[in-house]
Amino acid sequence: MIGPPARNCGVGALPGTPPELLDTFEAAKTLAWTYYDDSNFSLLVDARNVEVQRAAFGDDPWPFGLAANRRNLEQFIGYSHDQRLMDGTAQNVSSVPRPPPLPSARSPR
Repeated sequence: MIGPPARNCGVGALPGTPPELLDTFEAAKTLAWTYYDDSNFSLLVDARNVEVQRAAFGDDPWPFGLAANRRNLEQFIGYSHDQRLMDGTAQNVSSVPRPPPLPSARSPR
């Protein structure tokens, strides 16, 4: 959930921060997966769980980004609409209203 916390920390002054955060998260996830690929990890009891997880969810069970999560987001929007948490105007991810723009960054005093 980068949206709400990032809105409160002055992202307007540093618009490159959210993409940099996503890149950092992706690099950390890639590094973590290298540990699972280590031949010594396969000796641990939990190695079987990772194999089962990969078989069920593929190599990346938690992808980042809108394109990778579009189907899940649209399903979530559908559930929210069904439960009357959203009005009927948002039927897919592309039609979700954008939040209001961030206030302009104040200069340091």
